[in-house]
Amino acid sequence: MSKSSYNIFSGNTCISDQLSCLNKMLTDVLDSQILTVHERKKPHVCHKCNKSFGQKSTTIKHSNVIHFKILPTNNHILMSALPI
Repeated sequence: MSKSSYNIFSGNTCISDQLSCLNKMLTDVLDSQILTVHERKKPHVCHKCNKSFGQKSTTIKHSNVIHFKILPTNNHILMSALPI
């Protein structure tokens, strides 16, 4: 089962079966998690306040809520409770 499949997460074409592609994606995710959780690395930095985060998505959420006052739709935080 050696087919070429397209990796939707990285945009690369894997020259192997789909299981190998999935294994590669999981390895990349786990490597990132190991850096963030176990080694306490925070490579993603807010460009406004220089606060560091372990994940890019957390940096974006921080920027939206703290700097742009955009609340996520599934969050029940009141605008008056946000720091100025």
